Amino acid sequence: MKKVIKQIQSNGDFDTQHGKLYSFEYIFEDGYSGFCNHKTPQSPFQLGQEVFITENGKSPRGDQKIKVNKEDQSQYNAQKSTQNNSVRDESTQDQIMRQTCLKASAEFYAERNVGENDVVYTAIRWFEWAKTGNFTPQA
Repeated sequence: MKKVIKQIQSNGDFDTQHGKLYSFEYIFEDGYSGFCNHKTPQSPFQLGQEVFITENGKSPRGDQKIKVNKEDQSQYNAQKSTQNNSVRDESTQDQIMRQTCLKASAEFYAERNVGENDVVYTAIRWFEWAKTGNFTPQA
């Protein structure tokens, strides 16, 4: 959400495992307000500055927590998440497919007297066929 800062109020500080954090209450021109923590005792934002905020849950006291940024992070985060998921999904799917082919190959050869190289070779061939649709008969 795009907002213009009307008021910034220091709300104390507290120690965390990552160092001291400083809490600030931000009040915006439209009346919306929320709390945000920073690593510096002064807010990095100025009165009248246009910022983008993201709601970040509630504090234990029920106060609205927010993230305040100079740029709109919502599109960046959604795009980054989609890119990471597509890469991760393809990699995960390949891994699952390899494991399935290896298991099927081991079960196929379970009653036969063959070495592990035959089992793995067959699993690799089955994976390549499942992945590409191409199957080259063994010579």
